[in-house]
Amino acid sequence: MELFAALGQGCVACASPVETQRAGLEGHLCHRCRQDLPPGLTRSARAVPFIDTLHSLGPYSGLLGSLVRSAKYEGKGYLLGELGAELALGAAAYDWPAIEGIVGVPTTGWRLLARGFDPVAHLVAPLPGVVHAPVLPALSRAHGPRQARRSHAERGANVLGVFRARRQVRGAWLLVDDVVTTGATVSACGLALREAGASAVHVLAVAG
Repeated sequence: MELFAALGQGCVACASPVETQRAGLEGHLCHRCRQDLPPGLTRSARAVPFIDTLHSLGPYSGLLGSLVRSAKYEGKGYLLGELGAELALGAAAYDWPAIEGIVGVPTTGWRLLARGFDPVAHLVAPLPGVVHAPVLPALSRAHGPRQARRSHAERGANVLGVFRARRQVRGAWLLVDDVVTTGATVSACGLALREAGASAVHVLAVAG
């Protein structure tokens, strides 16, 4: 066993010592926090305009939300690849309809430059092998205000006209994001895909 805490790398959620024999979230979460990880996808019962189904690993209010925030805002971007692997495991066990394409919610150029990476790209990467559809850059995003810390009404106004389809599409699409809170962002993406010809839009997120 390798004791990560001895190297100053305790659990990313609670800072407790981490003992592991392999890389991945098991190498960054203590046993107690690992037990808090959801076992698979949950389908949300809430209705989001222009979205057919919404699936996530679990709620943003718990451990998953903490991991996403650590990855995006605390310099722990390596967690995104591992969350993507967890998302793929959940997606592999779900009976999806025939999916024509997978698309991540696009970020803006300046956010990509500021972070140095695209969070959603890490989540999307392992999905083609389990959903059996290609990742396609079907959406573009214009510059707009950040969604974080804004009200439901403000989030909806922020994304009006922000997302556009890069191409005509058809069939069902899988839209991927790191977090779905109010649903305003994925709804705007869903509208853009439907206007471009999609017959259905299914959402997959780490937390929602």
